[in-house]
Amino acid sequence: MRLRLPIWLARQLYSRENRRHSKVYALVRFAIPAIALSLAVMLLGIAIMDGFQYSVRDTVRLVTGDVILCEYGKQPIDLDNVITLTTQMTQRMSEMPEIVSVRPVRTAVGMIKTDSTYQGVAVTGVDDFTFLEPLCATGNLSDTTLAEGANPIVLPKSSAQKLGLTIGDKVVLYFLGDKVSVRSFTLIAILELTNTAQPLAYVTNDLLGRVGGWQPNQYTRIEILAKNTDRSLLDMETSLSDKLIQSLSEPGVTHETLGIYTGTQINGGVYQWIDSLRPNVQILLVLMALVAAFTMINALLIIILDLTQTIGLLKALGMTYRSLTTMSLAIALRIIAWGMLWGNLLAGIIIWSQHQWQWLTLDPNIYYISHVAMRIRPVAWIVVNVATLLLCLILLLLPARIIQRISPTTALRFE
Repeated sequence: MRLRLPIWLARQLYSRENRRHSKVYALVRFAIPAIALSLAVMLLGIAIMDGFQYSVRDTVRLVTGDVILCEYGKQPIDLDNVITLTTQMTQRMSEMPEIVSVRPVRTAVGMIKTDSTYQGVAVTGVDDFTFLEPLCATGNLSDTTLAEGANPIVLPKSSAQKLGLTIGDKVVLYFLGDKVSVRSFTLIAILELTNTAQPLAYVTNDLLGRVGGWQPNQYTRIEILAKNTDRSLLDMETSLSDKLIQSLSEPGVTHETLGIYTGTQINGGVYQWIDSLRPNVQILLVLMALVAAFTMINALLIIILDLTQTIGLLKALGMTYRSLTTMSLAIALRIIAWGMLWGNLLAGIIIWSQHQWQWLTLDPNIYYISHVAMRIRPVAWIVVNVATLLLCLILLLLPARIIQRISPTTALRFE
């Protein structure tokens, strides 16, 4: 009964009829869009930060792998790396549930030349192009319509644009080394891939093996992609590296001493850059939460000022300070609830529309991705809403203390 009366009074005082005829409620109404915008900005800030982090991370992981095996004492990018992929190694890695794919890679230095220009490229040989599907802008990575003997090649969009190449064009690639070799290729796909140390050109391992005189089971490096989990990327890479070292070091698996690197070691600069952006989002969250809270403080002060006579009358009739505070907070809670409802709806619409149409774009030469990626976990969404609500209610206890100072006799004469 103690709670029912203050809440009933709050409903009556904040009824649609009272709001329609009150100039004060017209002012208070502006608190709703302020709270909505603050909450929407907080949710979008988290969605953009998480989406950007995971999109860039997944792109980098796709290109380099999570764990890289190479010749001991050399870097994975060294061209003179030679590692033998034995049947036992393949079997051991296939038995590890943490591994999604094992990608043997051969590399070479090349130059693509057209009638008007040329570009140096890092030639990367793979067995299958389909792992690049998430980065494919145009074309077909599994094109089976090529003429017999034709060599497929996949290029980044920046290289294709610079060289003036489109899908189906012939590409002349010079392999540079002790002896220059020339091969003709057909461009089958163009990738949305930038910010690599050198422009990449993907060809088949079979062709690179013939050009470089490689043995069938010899490669420059082995790129291993791990299964996505809730663990941090560093923990995931470290755990997988330890298991690989233990498994591949057993007698009879390989006669070579292997070097092992993690993606974080190779792409440390990229991941540090991403982490450096997170404090900016945290500052934004604090500022927007404070904006929402102080907006509600102003709104509650206006409501208390407008209800001074009513509060004085209720005090004279014996209503306690706690009940009056509950009544005022119930009115404020309705305003907060409407603001949060619209804020969640606005953030949801923006995130959904961006996911569908990608209308917010980025320069991939700077940000690694071509559009603003948005991703937010349901737990984070709930935490932001609950934290915003609690912060507003806690800070509203400060202006609510004014009720304690209202004198019934003075309030009844208040105009």
